[in-house]
Amino acid sequence: VIRALKTSTGYTSARLKSQGHFSALNGTWRALIKVQQATGTWPSWWFLGTSIDTAGWPQCGEIDVMEQYGVPGWAPQTSIYVGTGAGGNTPLTITTETAIDNQWHEWSMAWNSKLKEMQFFKDNTQYWAAGPAQLSPWPFTTQAMFTVLNLAVGGDGGGDPSKTKFPVDMLVDYVQCWV
Repeated sequence: VIRALKTSTGYTSARLKSQGHFSALNGTWRALIKVQQATGTWPSWWFLGTSIDTAGWPQCGEIDVMEQYGVPGWAPQTSIYVGTGAGGNTPLTITTETAIDNQWHEWSMAWNSKLKEMQFFKDNTQYWAAGPAQLSPWPFTTQAMFTVLNLAVGGDGGGDPSKTKFPVDMLVDYVQCWV
């Protein structure tokens, strides 16, 4: 359970990451996740390149498998971010909208650096594929990734949490990886 709470001084929640413990260059990742949709919160399951500490973001690459924005009118989505050159601080992004509700769903991502393609699935049904033909530069052929699960409160994607009834939960039954 990743639980967001309102406290006397603000809000508290959690971010779990495998950085320093486990990362992979290729493989299939899957996670069984249930989100509680609430304005002001921003549950997500995503990946960052292991070079985040040296190359920075967005050059290291970011893959958002499941992201539920708490801002009314913002569509839930799956996105890929990479750096651009020219300082590399402006990300290039490709995105697809993904239906998310308050039920359990198995989200998965399979990527093969030789084929240079990522495939995205919800409940074993593929809903998107992306590769360097859609977005360049494409760091994922040589860049290992680590995973992050978090339930953010507020911010650009979360929005104003002041009228939300807390606690808000993001439930994770499992995260698995095959390399």
